[in-house]
This record gives sequence, C-alpha cells and structure tokens, in this order.
Amino acid sequence: MSVPQWVLAHGESLQVGLFFGLLVILAAIEPLGPRRPGPMHRASRWPTNLFFTALNLLALGALPVSIPTPRSGPSSAIGGYSISWHSQ
Repeated sequence: MSVPQWVLAHGESLQVGLFFGLLVILAAIEPLGPRRPGPMHRASRWPTNLFFTALNLLALGALPVSIPTPRSGPSSAIGGYSISWHSQ
C-alpha cells in the first residue's frame, strides 16, 4: 500500500492522532516558556479548554462534508459552482 493510499484509508485516525499529539506536546511546552502570565491558572483553564475542544469535535463530526464542484445546467447561474454532498 502506497503512502497516499494509506493516508486516504486512515485519514480520520491520522487527524485525531496528530491533533492530540500536538495538544500534549504544546501543553507540556507551555509551562516552560509562557508568553505572559495570564489572569487564570492552568488548573482552572485546561478543563475549560478541553471541554470546548470536545464540543468542537462533536459539532464538526455532526456536520456533513461539502465539496464545491463545477456544474452545468440551471445550477450554473452563480459562477458555475454549486455545493454537492458526498458521502462515503
């Protein structure tokens, strides 16, 4: 299996893994060099950040994917593009 085929087959797992991997790395680096002291302590800020992250993941997971594709015919009145819904 080539790399592009593997990425297409495992794209969702790859995205989630990269996201949480970067989240852990950046969370570990933050105490070493904060840009400025904030009004909130990390202990109270991180649960809120993680809650909003989970909420974003749930909301984006519920949305369908739309891909603009060129169309011909009556739908081409606005620049020749329309939204088509692709499901796998």
